[in-house]
Amino acid sequence: MKSQPPLPTSEDYDPSDYYEDYDLFDKNHRKITINWRLLMSFVRVIYIIDTTITVISIITNALHLIILTRKSMRNNFVNIIMIGICFCDLLMLSLATFLVFGDSISGLDECTTSESLVAIYVDWVIMILFDITRRTSTYLGLFMAFLRLLVVTFPMSEIMKSLTKPVSAVVLVMSVTTICAIWDCSYWMQYSIRNLKGKRE
Repeated sequence: MKSQPPLPTSEDYDPSDYYEDYDLFDKNHRKITINWRLLMSFVRVIYIIDTTITVISIITNALHLIILTRKSMRNNFVNIIMIGICFCDLLMLSLATFLVFGDSISGLDECTTSESLVAIYVDWVIMILFDITRRTSTYLGLFMAFLRLLVVTFPMSEIMKSLTKPVSAVVLVMSVTTICAIWDCSYWMQYSIRNLKGKRE
């Protein structure tokens, strides 16, 4: 019995793979094309490494948050600020990972916009939350370092004792989060989203 010949297969290709077959493109253009291919292959590797580190960071921050939220750890102002930082980092990394895997599943790259108006609004809200959590985490870290410096410099000060109470740390976290949210929302609200004719809801 004769074996069946293999069926023809199709494969996606980069149009730049065939630049060297045309006399229209000079040697400099071919050199740029080769360098671009090397750069893109390097970017793909960095992209995979970045995504892997992000997932590991999510797991690490989740474990850190579980430890910090224990009852015995919540009576220190530094730990409360660290809880705020950890929560912001965890949410920020989760949002970044959601965007990455969402684009991979939908087949869209970072320069392509979805035709769904709902999906665009979801991406918009995610970007707002991403900016808020990133900014809040940074400022909370600065405030925590600054307060620890003041406590070490003025250990007997009554003002420092009042600032290092757990309630003061909660007020600080809420205040910084609110200010950062107002700041970022005021920026993103400058833009509007319109549903163009022919696009589906």
